Amino acid sequence: MRTGAVSPRVSGGLPHSCDIAEWRLILLRDNELPKAEAAALRRHLRRCVRCRESHRFLDALLAAVREVRIPDPDDPFWDRMREQIMAKVRAMRPA
Repeated sequence: MRTGAVSPRVSGGLPHSCDIAEWRLILLRDNELPKAEAAALRRHLRRCVRCRESHRFLDALLAAVREVRIPDPDDPFWDRMREQIMAKVRAMRPA
């Protein structure tokens, strides 16, 4: 994810700095923020309990997701996928 791809939104009554911090937490975790922005966000996290809790929640969520084992698709999976795609293509053809 690139820094420019994230657009802060205004959410129900959050201070502006918290609203922006929320959007930057993943970028911080992935080391994708410029150094100055990362330093500013870390300073904000030291002061803001709410954002610190969001950061902890994000860490826990990502750790849980990493533990989920996703099986490799087998041949029957691809056969079903091909049929579903072709059915949609056929449905889109003009009569």
